[in-house]
Amino acid sequence: MYRAGSVETVACGRVGRALQAVLVGFFALAAASLVVIYLLAPALFVETLFEMPDPARVRSAPLTLFLLLVLGFLAVLTVGVVRRWRWLWWLLPLAFTASALEIPALTLELAGVLPLAVPTWYAVLRMLVSAGLVGIAVWMWRVRRACGPWGWPARDHPKRRRSLYERTHG
Repeated sequence: MYRAGSVETVACGRVGRALQAVLVGFFALAAASLVVIYLLAPALFVETLFEMPDPARVRSAPLTLFLLLVLGFLAVLTVGVVRRWRWLWWLLPLAFTASALEIPALTLELAGVLPLAVPTWYAVLRMLVSAGLVGIAVWMWRVRRACGPWGWPARDHPKRRRSLYERTHG
């Protein structure tokens, strides 16, 4: 951790803001991708959500409701990133790190070892997204180690409770 007001603290603030921008951009891109897939290839949603895929369910109310719920969840995550919720800090790198497991599974599916349940373009897209998530996770772990969650050193975090000694002695 760095001392308050040091050059490293300023650098941590910059890194934290850059990380926030990347996460907000990722969530916006994820939301846009969901909407595009919903409009252009809704069969992917139907095959994923319903046990017995039915072409009549392509634009059904449950499918649209599911899309709206996922978009709402992404909006809550975006608000959490902008507001720097601490609990979200720990959830995101864990979830993003776990996405590394998807890369070998999709590689096996594309190689024909495992059955491919989705179109090839969608499997490749998921693999690229997983690789990006792993990269963001590594960055988040490095920021945490150097600067603290969201690039705020623990000493300078605005919601940190100061000890009685710190309050009386500046």
